[in-house]
Amino acid sequence: MALLQPVSLVFTVRRQEPELVVPTKPTPHESCKERIKALVKALVFYYPFAGRLKEGPNRKLKVDCTGEGVLFVEADADVTLEDFGDSLHPPFPCLDELLSKPPGSNDLLNCPVLQIQLLRDISDNLCCSTFDVLTACIWRCRTIALELGPDEDVRFICIVNARSKFNPPLPLGYYGNVLGYPAAQTTARELSQNPLEFAVKLVKKAKAKVTDEYMKLTADLLVTRGRPNVNTVRSLIVSDLTRVRLREVDFGRGKAEFGGPVNGREIISFYIWKNKEGKEGIAVPVCLPAPVMESFAKEINRMLTDAGKATSA
Repeated sequence: MALLQPVSLVFTVRRQEPELVVPTKPTPHESCKERIKALVKALVFYYPFAGRLKEGPNRKLKVDCTGEGVLFVEADADVTLEDFGDSLHPPFPCLDELLSKPPGSNDLLNCPVLQIQLLRDISDNLCCSTFDVLTACIWRCRTIALELGPDEDVRFICIVNARSKFNPPLPLGYYGNVLGYPAAQTTARELSQNPLEFAVKLVKKAKAKVTDEYMKLTADLLVTRGRPNVNTVRSLIVSDLTRVRLREVDFGRGKAEFGGPVNGREIISFYIWKNKEGKEGIAVPVCLPAPVMESFAKEINRMLTDAGKATSA
């Protein structure tokens, strides 16, 4: 029976550098360090797995208990098991993309006897941030309200603080521009006809693009090509100001009553808002033509109503 491979399945796998994990206590051959607690403890009892295959007389194979360790690789993939279709069975699709093959690790002799790869799915973790859900909701409802052609491209662009992404870290006190502008693109049909989870995944994937390498490549691009013109047609640009703590700035007259944009524009900014009773929430200003705004409000209310029904069911 011929098995169909997933069609046009595009995803990204980000792997950390492979490392040798060795037993935490001396084995019959040599001592070693602690790296990954559960694995290193297990290797004390199953120490042959930390050794290497050697070839003896007459090509007889034996395990040399050298304690050199097993190969361990961590990786993150923005794809889920569901994306591969029905139940998994051989031949498994996308093996070259999913499985790590460090150079020199797949030979029979003098290579790790055991190789372990921890592959985490980062695309379907829907215990999402408030930003992810709010942004996906606004993007989807706004696209529906605009009544675009089904095959027209729509884009989401977010402004990401990349200060924590650098290795080695930025110097303490550095206050230069460390913002990334990742984007996600789909069609109006895909965004409006798929459930909200589809938009949430696109938002999460866009944010996940911002890494140390991404920022350095962006800087190189700016140097070689100059400042680019950002295409804002059919685009939603979002910035999260809730953690900037603008309202806590005190110039000697107490904390500010407000900190954030003074009106709605192309860029939608989330910011902390406080009502007369002192209860805080998140305010999201949206600027649209009046007829479109009416449709947008109806779409938001419909989504909230459907969510309420699903919760009470």
